[in-house]
Amino acid sequence: MNDKVKRTTILLDSVTRCYLILILTSTICSLIFCYIIHHSWNIGDWLINYSGGFVRRGFLGEVIISLSSITAINPGLLVLIIQILSYIIYFHFSYLLLNKTNIITYSILTFSPFIFTFQLNSLGAHRKEIIYFAVLSFLVYARKHLHFKKFKIIFLLITLSYPAIILSHEMLFIFMPYIMAVYFIGSRENLLRKFTLTSLLALPSLVSFISCLIFSGSRDKVIAIRQSLSQLNYPIPRGGAIDALDDSLVNAVNTTGSYIIHNYYVFYIPIILLSLIAFIPISNKINDILKDRFAYFLILSSLLATVPLLMSALDWGRFIYIHLVSFFLLSFLSKKRSKPTDFALNKISILFLIVWALLFRIPHCCITKNNFFIATNIQQITVMNYFFNSPISLVHILKYKWLF
Repeated sequence: MNDKVKRTTILLDSVTRCYLILILTSTICSLIFCYIIHHSWNIGDWLINYSGGFVRRGFLGEVIISLSSITAINPGLLVLIIQILSYIIYFHFSYLLLNKTNIITYSILTFSPFIFTFQLNSLGAHRKEIIYFAVLSFLVYARKHLHFKKFKIIFLLITLSYPAIILSHEMLFIFMPYIMAVYFIGSRENLLRKFTLTSLLALPSLVSFISCLIFSGSRDKVIAIRQSLSQLNYPIPRGGAIDALDDSLVNAVNTTGSYIIHNYYVFYIPIILLSLIAFIPISNKINDILKDRFAYFLILSSLLATVPLLMSALDWGRFIYIHLVSFFLLSFLSKKRSKPTDFALNKISILFLIVWALLFRIPHCCITKNNFFIATNIQQITVMNYFFNSPISLVHILKYKWLF
């Protein structure tokens, strides 16, 4: 490593560390604001419980409600703690992975408007996929830097507990193949053994997923959940995740279909293409991972399983974001070494990075002809805007005398 590369690496590492601290701080401010206003989606989704009987997405909420009843701690505050811990774990292990690799080649991804900042550019964030990010980032780090026997124990514990995560949000079953891929990338086991082991480990999660589809929700269960939260002095406003339990699949498909008819997919295709630019410097790592036939099968199965999800849910930006973060984390398992190029070091590339990062964001849903420009305008400048001026900023939060 020549002196120029070494100086750039040291500088970039320091900048990355400060950047992640800033983003994490702003994210925590956003979480606190959502807690204060009893956000019907970002908090309400976490408080769905079994007060009215078994229902999809209710497992974690039931645990939170039980803890709140025992400890007398506000259930919203318990949600806030879990959310903050999930983000800290994700940011921490992502940074450790970046720190132990060629950080220069990951610079575009690191400062992209989605890997670490999606939640600042969209209030559709702070949902239960952050648990998945925390688990996947830790698992990738364990596979790469711990002894394989220790990793194997961690992997088994995670896969055996993953059904509980699915009972907390059925969508996360679709992304389980990425969890499985961490174990099998670079594995020397034969194909039959890989299929057998995957099937056995995925079976409990499949049962959880099917259970969620069967017990999707009803008006009576929504009322019971709302009553349980009111009794704990943390009511959730109407019109959010709890009320969505009563929404039928037919209605969801029809609503999504109306957006698709109005060129929904046309608006998201440019966003996907802009996002994929960030993966160009590590394309050799992605190709290396996909050369593993079984890993390729697992990743492809997750991508294909997302298609019916796109037909029945509006949150296309969230689904794209989850896949992008998954590829980002899995890339660290490649044994290919990315060499710093002149592109990654010269002033023109730095200018390109700034312009590209300011060019777009990934809205979580509901792009139409009327607001498409908002979805692709200069948004990444809001890293500082969110920190100081937005409704979820530190300054605004400090105006509240009582947070808890």
